[in-house]
Amino acid sequence: MKTLIATLFFFCLLPVTPTASSAYIQVPYTNIRKIDHIRINIHKQECVAKAVYFEARGEKDQGKYAVAHVVMNRAKLDKYNNDPCKVIHDSCQFSWKCDKKSDVPTDQEAWSDSILVAATVMMGYKRDNTAGATYFHSKRSKPSWRKEFVRTATIGKHVFYRID
Repeated sequence: MKTLIATLFFFCLLPVTPTASSAYIQVPYTNIRKIDHIRINIHKQECVAKAVYFEARGEKDQGKYAVAHVVMNRAKLDKYNNDPCKVIHDSCQFSWKCDKKSDVPTDQEAWSDSILVAATVMMGYKRDNTAGATYFHSKRSKPSWRKEFVRTATIGKHVFYRID
C-alpha cells in the first residue's frame, strides 16, 4: 500500500498534459491473490480532478471523494459512455464550467490532492459514500430539480441525489 501511495503521490506532482493519443499511467494494484495493473487515462483523471478541485477543494476528504463518485456514477449513464470528461463538459452541469472564470487550478497543493482523490476513486480504492448519487448541490441552494430525485446523503457542504 505504501508503494501505491508513493506512486500516486509522484504522479500528482507531474503536470497533466494529455496528448492527442490517450495517455495512461499504470499503477500496481495488489489483490489478495494476484498483482494486477490498473490503467488510468490521465485525461479522464484530470476531468474528475477538476470537478473535485472546483467543487470541493475546501471540503474534508469525504466531501472530495463524494464529488468524484458523483462524476464517475454519472459517467456510467448511457448518455456519457463511461467518460467523466463528457459529464464535466455537459452544458453547465457544474457551476464552475459556466462562471466565465479560468478553469486552470492555481493552488498546487489542492490540485495535487484533487488528482490523488480522482485516481483513488477511479481505481476503486474508495467505496462510494454517496449511495450511487449522480447529482449534488450546495446546502445553500435549493434547486427545483432536487424534487425529481432521491436524496442519498449530505456530506460536508453538499447534498447528494440519485435517479430512482
